[in-house]
Amino acid sequence: VMMMRRRMLSWMRRSVVRSSCRRLASSWAAEARGEVGSSAHRVFLLKDGQPASFWHDVPLFADADGMLSKQVNMVGEIPIHTTAKMEVTLDEPRNPIKQDVKDGELRHLKAGPMPFNYGSLPQTWEDPHAPVQHHGAPTDDMRGDGDPIDVVELSERPIASGEVVP
Repeated sequence: VMMMRRRMLSWMRRSVVRSSCRRLASSWAAEARGEVGSSAHRVFLLKDGQPASFWHDVPLFADADGMLSKQVNMVGEIPIHTTAKMEVTLDEPRNPIKQDVKDGELRHLKAGPMPFNYGSLPQTWEDPHAPVQHHGAPTDDMRGDGDPIDVVELSERPIASGEVVP
């Protein structure tokens, strides 16, 4: 137990340092279109001023874009303290971020505001046909959701929808 605590504290210290040193890749920019809170609202990605995809064009590893090594990029979807269920859409060109819709209604988190920044890992995908591995063994009742792998970021600074951070 003590070894686990030491490892956790060490990880937390490294995370705090990484968070304080984090910087947005200068070549990426988010462009919002449509009225926020409407089904027409989208956040698009630009790389060096040209249209790009959050899912296909942002590298998974941050060092591929000149960042610090051994870090992955995160695409911000739901900023901390917000309720709109935003996500990278896989069925539209350039994979913009939009508010999820269920039964014709814009989705909001039922449990209240998101307690952390939420997003996805670019260039990943959870296969809905493959069983999830749990402790090295496949499970029959858990499968991927057909979306990029989810990620949470623990800091007090909001990460905007469409912000790319290592």
